Amino acid sequence: CKNPVCVIRKQPRDLKKANIFCDVRRTWITRLGFLEEKRVEVTKGLKVFDRAVVQTDAEIWLKMKGHEASPLNNYAVIEQPKITSEDRRQEYFSKMRRRYGDQYDCFEFRYEVENIRIARSGQRDLLQDLRDVAEGIEVIHAADSLKAAKAQKRARREAAKAQRIRKVEKMILTCGWDHLEDKQFCERQQAAYTAALHGFQELAFFWEDMLSAQKALLGKPDSPPRAYNHYLVPDGDDGPKITIQRLRVQIDTLHRRFIQKLTGYFRSVYNITVEEKKIISELLLPKPPKSKKQALKEYLLWASSIQLHYEDIVTQILSCFDGRTPSEQSLQELCRQCNEAVWCSSRHTAKFERKYAVISFLGTFCSFRNDRQHWTFTSNMGPVLLCAAHFETGALNKYPVFFPSPPFDGTYGCNQMDFAGCEKLAQLRLFKNGRVDLRFTSEDYANQFIDTYLGRGYQESDGEAAV
Repeated sequence: CKNPVCVIRKQPRDLKKANIFCDVRRTWITRLGFLEEKRVEVTKGLKVFDRAVVQTDAEIWLKMKGHEASPLNNYAVIEQPKITSEDRRQEYFSKMRRRYGDQYDCFEFRYEVENIRIARSGQRDLLQDLRDVAEGIEVIHAADSLKAAKAQKRARREAAKAQRIRKVEKMILTCGWDHLEDKQFCERQQAAYTAALHGFQELAFFWEDMLSAQKALLGKPDSPPRAYNHYLVPDGDDGPKITIQRLRVQIDTLHRRFIQKLTGYFRSVYNITVEEKKIISELLLPKPPKSKKQALKEYLLWASSIQLHYEDIVTQILSCFDGRTPSEQSLQELCRQCNEAVWCSSRHTAKFERKYAVISFLGTFCSFRNDRQHWTFTSNMGPVLLCAAHFETGALNKYPVFFPSPPFDGTYGCNQMDFAGCEKLAQLRLFKNGRVDLRFTSEDYANQFIDTYLGRGYQESDGEAAV
């Protein structure tokens, strides 16, 4: 609430932002025979609220908690703020058993909240910290712990990212590219991108040099006489208006189009999911909005001074595949799509059944039009047919003789297709109730198809093929 006067109490409110801070004192007392050891730890600067609140609201909240506090316990106003699971465990052993396993004869743990205050920030008392340390108390500041935890998390992410990149680079060096055409396409795009980038950079250099020469001769545009100090540049009447800012924007757009070209190629050729925005965020800095003119100017100056390489883009693409090649990732996603098509996501029940060497797909996998007397496959059957073709040929985008071709939206005048000369597939038969039978040459091949592509159980969207 941003009202300067409280609606209920009819009193003015202090709208300054503040928070409630407190210190937590943890005390461990262990006894082994006649030896007793005491350790005290004080965590200072713990926040009650995750975000700052209005000063008056913090005072009211603290006063209400003060009335609710019971003098019989030692928690005073704030009772156990954000107590950890380790604190609960040690407090349980301290209260219930007074023992901590077989290591000590007696174990006692105390958890106390002290020095409750309202402040705008967590200020530190260096002299008090030195006095506590002199008394043997271990002093920990919550802000330092939070900063260290964030640094550790950031370091773990960077280490995991570097490990994925090293893994992908090693895979490229050892296994090479899936196809020579992929490398040739990337090299052609790299050459075209480099030529365009150098052209824009040279144009920006010459344009800036031209403006500098005119500025030295004519002075600033607003200096007198103003009518004769306009720079000789295209004004848009007989051609595009050119500025240094627009040239740098074109260079930034060129970087993004280069990434889009490569990601679009792998997406279309291998039919895989490539997170284009994620790759752009990894290789380019965040682009400021137009409202922040100075930040945008600095960003465009940085963008006009860099050059991307297709190896970095391909490395980022492959790093999302958990060490798989594009062909392997394509097969992985195809199996997942097939699993989603033949399993009911709500009940986790199969839409298919096997009887000997025939797998029957039950439901709406095909349709028949009486008026035109032709058959069509539904979208659920598309992934199944792609998997069947891969099962027979062992390669993607390769289909047996007389096998339907994608996108499987054509019409068929017969409801039975025989695959003569195939080793694993024998027949495909359609029924008017939407059922489709896929016959294999042996029962073992039918079981292999289920294990490899359909799965023995429903798999989640990010899971592997269930077996």
